[in-house]
Amino acid sequence: MKLANWSRQNCLQLAHACDHQELIAHPCSQRILNDIWMGGMRARKSVNLRVILSIIFFPLILTWEFPANEQELSALNDEEDSEEESPTDQSEAQEHRSTDSSTAPGIYRKFSLFYNSPITTFWADVFAYIVFLSIFTFTMLIKLPHALHWNECYVVAYIGTFGCDLIRQILVTKSAKLTRKFAIWTQNWWNILDALAVMAFFLAFTLRMDQRFFTEGRVLYCVNIVYW
Repeated sequence: MKLANWSRQNCLQLAHACDHQELIAHPCSQRILNDIWMGGMRARKSVNLRVILSIIFFPLILTWEFPANEQELSALNDEEDSEEESPTDQSEAQEHRSTDSSTAPGIYRKFSLFYNSPITTFWADVFAYIVFLSIFTFTMLIKLPHALHWNECYVVAYIGTFGCDLIRQILVTKSAKLTRKFAIWTQNWWNILDALAVMAFFLAFTLRMDQRFFTEGRVLYCVNIVYW
């Protein structure tokens, strides 16, 4: 349940916020977290390998087992949102789910469930990060001409979107005041280091674009890639 007196967070979110490892490690909590992590997909063996192969060869997504009906598919979401619905809304929702209880997810729904699951997002992010590091290394060691090239544009776009995501993390922090959001966000030292790395990269990019400071910008690039 979302607790009204605690910024509408549930017990698991509060346990994560205060690093309550005993509650998070409880079998009941682990079962819920595992269901969330899998995003509705079902597998018992070689889960990570199957996800990786499905990302590379997407037709394998059709071989995954998914919930057999809409009621089972939306169980977690219904539990989170039930307190916000009126009794009439809940009865209508239950009637609607009972009507669709025998409807198996179609191809589009399977692809949607797969790509929206946290485990898929994680491995896709791992692959994207490997590509980013490879191109950044290629840029530093082999190809950094005075004019912008595709490889450097890719690195700039990647780190730029990473910086935008840092701003998003601040804005979605559970607090009413912006100063409080920022204070909570800076409690994690990795967030501060990420922000400094992004600012240092764009400082290097600015120097590199000025032909008078091209060498200085390249040196700062090399220092910056050590962090990434």
